[in-house]
Amino acid sequence: MQISSAQTNNFRIKAANSQIGAREFESRAAQADHLPQVMLGATASVGDDLDGSYGTDSRAYLGLSMNWNISNGGRRERIAALLERKNEALYERM
Repeated sequence: MQISSAQTNNFRIKAANSQIGAREFESRAAQADHLPQVMLGATASVGDDLDGSYGTDSRAYLGLSMNWNISNGGRRERIAALLERKNEALYERM
């Protein structure tokens, strides 16, 4: 009981676990940068004399776009470096 309590409250273990969590987050963020992004945009305007034209005018716009990087641009190397940093943090915890 005392040993597990000491391990739970050990500052070095807590710091190492925090480092591991940070490395996992960085790894997921690096991978997410290369997933498809879908965006939806909408605008509407109603008024008199829009763009200098006489009379009441109304406009609406709805747009959908998708972006996806087709070139990895060193993605594998960045992910490998992040995984290496995570492994170093795991090693430091031991």
